[in-house]
Amino acid sequence: MGFSGGGSNVLLPHTHDGRISQDGGALQFNNVTQSQSAQGEIFYSDGVALQQLAYPGVPAGETLTASPLSVAPSWVAGAAAATVWTQLADVTIGAPGQLSSGVFAAHDMLDIWIMGGNTVGQNTALTFNNSSSTAYKNNTVNNGVYASNTGNTEVTIYGANTQHISYIHLYTFYDNATTETAYNWQAMNFQSGAGNVPWDASGWGYFYGGQITQVDKSQYGAVAIDQSAGARIVVNGSIP
Repeated sequence: MGFSGGGSNVLLPHTHDGRISQDGGALQFNNVTQSQSAQGEIFYSDGVALQQLAYPGVPAGETLTASPLSVAPSWVAGAAAATVWTQLADVTIGAPGQLSSGVFAAHDMLDIWIMGGNTVGQNTALTFNNSSSTAYKNNTVNNGVYASNTGNTEVTIYGANTQHISYIHLYTFYDNATTETAYNWQAMNFQSGAGNVPWDASGWGYFYGGQITQVDKSQYGAVAIDQSAGARIVVNGSIP
């Protein structure tokens, strides 16, 4: 049906179908057709007539969503950004030597895995930023026995020896307000003596030497003493 017929000025029903004579042709949506709508509004049908969905007044990453229980689209808050982890270091030593991650870019969160044995029967320790200053506050639980120390020069992890490797998993989180790095770790070692008895250890504390940019596995009482061949450290970082 055309726009009008027989000279009448009454607008007759039409579809804007270009195949129909006097039907108005296709609507031009590209910066031509106008409506009484606000900027950013979206049109949708409720099954009877067109409706308008207003654009968020203060856009904050909302997502246009069709809920399973809804009959119309809506704006919902955008999903929180997923924490992305980046590998910062993966070092395996081929001969006895110092196991070090090397220097990596500062990240607020670190996820660190360490595997390796010592070259002598001595307890295992970790240092951050190659620092042996009294910048560590440790709490440890060794085979169920709790100990707390202040002013330590390393993170002490007991029990490794020359015959068995130790497994250490360490989380750290940097606090911008205090400029301290909190850490939490778990380890499975073997006691240096007593027949290589398995030794379970865990601990937590903080490092008040700033943001961690290097991790070294050492022996208790020294920053740089040899680790066994095949020792490995993997460091992943994230900035939430």
